[in-house]
Formats: sequence, C-alpha cells, structure tokens
Amino acid sequence: MAQLPQLRANWHNDELDAPGEYYIDRQRGILYFYNPSVISANTDAVLSLLPDDLFSIRSAVNVTISGLTMEAGQRSAVNMIYGSGNTIKNCTCRNLGENGIIISAGNNHTVMESEVYGTGKTGIYLGGGNRTTLTPCNHLAFANDVHDFARFTYCYRPGISVNLVGIKVVNNRIHSAPHSAITFGQGNNHEVYFNEIYNVCKETSDSGALYQGRDWTSQGTYVSYNYFHDIRGATEDVSAIYFDDQNSGTTAYGNIIANVPKGVLIGGGRDNHVENNIFLNVTDTTLHADAHGLEPDRGGVGNVTVFQRLFEMPYKIPPWSVQYPTLAKILDDPISPHAPRYNSYRHNVACRCLNLQRTTPRATDWIRNVTSHNWWSNATSCQNAIFPNIRSGSLMIPTNAPYAKNITFSAIPWQRIGRAGAYTSLPPTLPGLKYGSIVTPKQDMESKD
Repeated sequence: MAQLPQLRANWHNDELDAPGEYYIDRQRGILYFYNPSVISANTDAVLSLLPDDLFSIRSAVNVTISGLTMEAGQRSAVNMIYGSGNTIKNCTCRNLGENGIIISAGNNHTVMESEVYGTGKTGIYLGGGNRTTLTPCNHLAFANDVHDFARFTYCYRPGISVNLVGIKVVNNRIHSAPHSAITFGQGNNHEVYFNEIYNVCKETSDSGALYQGRDWTSQGTYVSYNYFHDIRGATEDVSAIYFDDQNSGTTAYGNIIANVPKGVLIGGGRDNHVENNIFLNVTDTTLHADAHGLEPDRGGVGNVTVFQRLFEMPYKIPPWSVQYPTLAKILDDPISPHAPRYNSYRHNVACRCLNLQRTTPRATDWIRNVTSHNWWSNATSCQNAIFPNIRSGSLMIPTNAPYAKNITFSAIPWQRIGRAGAYTSLPPTLPGLKYGSIVTPKQDMESKD
C-alpha cells in the first residue's frame, strides 16, 4: 500500500450548504449544524459525554430490564456478559454511538418487544454456547423492531448479529439500513423464523439481507417462514438470503421472498437446502449457484479460510460427526472438498420471476441433479392467485393456490409472520423448524410493565 502525501485543508462555515451537514469546532466547543427541517422552540439538543455503556451487567441471574428508554450514549445501551435468564423487554434503545444491546456468553437471555434504532453499529448482538460440544446458549430475540442501524459503520453491522450456538431470532421486524438485517458469525444450530425484513442493503452491493459466509463448519442453522420483501441495493447484486464463499449446512425453508433482485445465493457451499419457499417478482433469479472454491478467480482467500476454520473444530468426532456426517468426510471427497455437493433446490414456487435458477459453468453439473419439483409461472394472474390480498399487506395464501396441484408444498403459516403475529397459536412443531417447540413466550413475559 502506497503512503499518501500529507494534506492540509481549511474549513469555512459557509461550506455547510446542504441539510444534515455539520461541523464540530473542537477547540471552541461549537457545533455548526444545517438542520434538515425547522427546529421548534421546545426541541432538545442532546450531547452525550458518557464514554461507557448505559448498563453494564456481568454474571447476573434472572434480572429484568423493562419499560425503559435508553438513549444518547456514546457506546451501547446494554452490555451483558455471562449470567442466566435475564430479560430486556418493552424497552427503547436509540441514538447510540455504537450498539443497541450486546449479549455475550451466558444462557437463556431474552430481548423482546423492544425497539432499537439510531445505532452507530449493530442493533442487537447475541452470542453464546460452546462450539466444541455444540452446547446451545438458548438466547432469544423476540418481537423486536430494529431499524435505522449502522449509521456510522455501514457494513457488517446488522440489525441482529447471531454467533456461536443455539440462538433463536423470532417474529422481529428489521428494516431501513445500509447493509444486512441479520448476519451469522461462526456458529451452529440457530433458528431464524417468522421475521419480516425489508428495505435493507440500501447502500451496498454483493450483499444479502440475511448473510452467512466462508465457513464449512457453520452448519445446522434453519432460516424458515420469514418474509423478505422490497430490498434494493446500490446495484442489482443483492440477495434476500446469501450463503457466501462456500458457507455450508444451512436450510432456507418456507420463506416468502418478494420484490428483490436475487432470491437465494449459494456461493459454492455444501449441504445447503432451499426448499418450500415462495418467490414473487424476483428481477434476476430465484436461485444463483456457483462453485466458488473450484473457480480459480473466485476461491482465493476464501479457500484458505475454510480450511483454517475446519481445523479449529472437532468435526471428525461426536457430537460433530453425528450431527454433520458429510462434514466429517469432507477431506475424503474424490474430486475436491470445494465441490458444491449435497445442496438441494426443491418444492419451491416462483411467480413472475425472470429466472428460476442461474449457475456458473463449473457449478452446473453439481446443481443440475439437485433441482426438482419446482413450480414456475410468469402469468400475469399468478400473483393474485397466490397472494390475493398482498397489496393491502396480507400474506394470506388460498388453499387452492395454482401450484398446489403440481408440486408437494407444505403450507406456510403466514398468520404468524412479523410482530403482529407473535402470539398467534400454532402447533408445537412445523417442518423447517428443528430445535425445540415453537417460541411463544408465556403470558407473564408478554405483559407490559
């Protein structure tokens, strides 16, 4: 990297010529701000001098934070580490320099029915569990509204960040941000379901509303029954669900994906399953699949990273070899461990989508044999037949939808999607969900303080 010459610049306050621009004269302690609208006489101007988190909680048990507004800190509203059974509910966390809520380690912590917005970085960070033993932490993000995050750090600072083992993200609404709504770090056996995600990835390209990347070992996660819609980026290279750089072992089941450039992108990984989803008005392709690791101009650093992360995990012995049997034999692949084997694309519905699937040349042979029983129609009547009331905001799907006679398709519990459906009664199990019964917190957790 070449060193840039030193630059000098003089600033003049008459250069504030557009609403929203500001300048801080630190020597004089003066803020110059071109307000985007008229400031009323009773408006507060808030300056935070607190360099720490508003709440710092360590090793606490059964603590509840409820009904608070936490705002105007330079760091995070809540930073919780270790402990068990703590709950943050019915709170507002806003206008924070870094993150909204951080939960690291511990077990059975819950963030529910809260609004998080105006953060400089991530909205809610959840991490915990033990990857060596695949012991889950059982953290839960339930029925939150997370929006307008990543104001200062635009990329890889999602609305909800999911890490390590056994986290559930359920019935949240995540929207209005420059990059991803949900990202997975290195981790296993998460479940993301009944969420509504829209208007994200606004200022990025080669991105996904839900993103997971560059790890053969991050297996066992289910992304089910979510509603991804109205997602447009800086270019058309944006996906609702993005399994990048050979990421493996994740299932996308029963999602509704509408008004996006790409539906699901599998970037050369293995054991990824895209099944029983509905795609509507996808302007590029419902499935893009490639062979990152086998393509000389695509593997690069990613090929090194997947080996490093593989060797960090005890993938050849139980419980890993039991839960992920094909991963245990990955280095015995007769062609290459980078071959995109064992993926599937089946029983999906595509309505008014430009392409059902697109593959790169090296991936075609691998993908050709794993796609079956999909239904695709570009008829103008298709949308109204499947979603007759979608223009009024309802995802109601008739039992006689046109694909029902042509493919096997499990009904999507559309009533439960989003915050409004958070307490809708459902059977204790559904296809596409694996770890325990469906989350519907008990009445005592539901009550407002």
